[in-house]
Amino acid sequence: MNPNLDFDDSAHGIMTITDIIFIVILIFSGLIILIAKIDISSIDQKRALAWKKIAEKQAEKGEIDKAIEACRKAMEIDPKSTEVWGTLGYIYAQKGDFDKSVVEDAILEIALRQENNPKMVSSQIQTIDNKIEHESVEEFGNSQSSHEIIEKFEHMGVSVVDDLTLEEEVIDKKPKEPLDWNNLALDYLNKKEFEKAIEACKQALDMDPNFATAWNTFGYIYDKKGEYKNAINAYLQALNSNPNSQAVLMRLSLSYLNNGEFNKTIIMCERALEKDPNDIEALNILSLVYAKKRNYEKVIETSKTILEIDTNYINAWLSLGYAYSEKGEYDRAIKAYLKILKINPKIVVVWNNLGYIYNLKGEYNNAITASKRAIEISPKFALAWKTLGYTYDQKGDYNQATVAYSHFVELEPNNFIAWYNYAQSLLKVGFYTKALDAINHNLEIRPDFIDGKKLRKKILKLTL
Repeated sequence: MNPNLDFDDSAHGIMTITDIIFIVILIFSGLIILIAKIDISSIDQKRALAWKKIAEKQAEKGEIDKAIEACRKAMEIDPKSTEVWGTLGYIYAQKGDFDKSVVEDAILEIALRQENNPKMVSSQIQTIDNKIEHESVEEFGNSQSSHEIIEKFEHMGVSVVDDLTLEEEVIDKKPKEPLDWNNLALDYLNKKEFEKAIEACKQALDMDPNFATAWNTFGYIYDKKGEYKNAINAYLQALNSNPNSQAVLMRLSLSYLNNGEFNKTIIMCERALEKDPNDIEALNILSLVYAKKRNYEKVIETSKTILEIDTNYINAWLSLGYAYSEKGEYDRAIKAYLKILKINPKIVVVWNNLGYIYNLKGEYNNAITASKRAIEISPKFALAWKTLGYTYDQKGDYNQATVAYSHFVELEPNNFIAWYNYAQSLLKVGFYTKALDAINHNLEIRPDFIDGKKLRKKILKLTL
């Protein structure tokens, strides 16, 4: 089984297929392009938008660095353009630089505040926190909230509306309507003040018990808290108020998925597909469910259905690659991943997965090349260093494995597997004292790790 894609943490695996697909969903679903319409009557604004279009065309051709430079030129002309900031965030995400993308989104939120667009602000806050939540799997470690990121940029001189809090912008100091309370709930949610967010939702629902938007927000709050049963109940209420909402159906299906209720997830997705047989999001969630159930034939079938609708839908190719790799059909998995790289050659997780599959085939040089490509795109992508170390270890090049694992540890100092792998490689090159130090770090993080205890005993015998 592919340890880089497995659902269970092990001595070799961390990122799950769900994590990977969620990251790619966030990048390519267009969530980060929540841009406000601006007046383009001035010459400067027209020039800025012209550079933005150049950036978009260069990004489409894979010329990411040139696209970034074009965005920068646009911002020199019109530094407050929300369209340019949104485009720049999207381009950084294409580059695989998720950290930059979240920061650019934070600046976009500030720009939206300056334009006094409360609804857009609330939506953008959710986008930033969603990106932080899902991309922290491999990129962030202890990630910051969107407000913390925004505060850093405000300290750097990027100003917001004078003496206004987001709450004041959204509700004009005093909630008057259910929507005002709902927007206040979203603000509290962004600050991770869950109980206040819940109370604000309750206020909205006291005023209008059938307000589907508030029930939907209620569910989203509980999703963020990890209370999936409560989230499910709230989404069901939202559906009672608005039975035709595909968006609520999708959120409900994801809550069922996160709660381990796979059959109900399938039912919700099928309900959505009855309304729209070409609903790619519903089909994509179905593929996630089947992956969780390890029904790889259904993953393949569902992914192929998606590709009949959109041959360039990256999540479907990603699911195909995963399913084929789990079935041991490595050549087909490689073909699927190479298809993704033709669409976008900058997706680091795909290069990493290619590296691991080449490793399984014993094609170590190809594996090393793929892992290094992932690192070239995103040097802070820890999983690529781990895969590279594993490949060197399999190849018998323990010195290079030690170097790669040292980067893995540096990027994820609280990852007990990172320290375990590093200790093993140090032991193989004869650095017993450093190996003992590494395994001690491993056991400080996970004292009950049996393999770590065994390795420590082995190292101690060699140091006596």
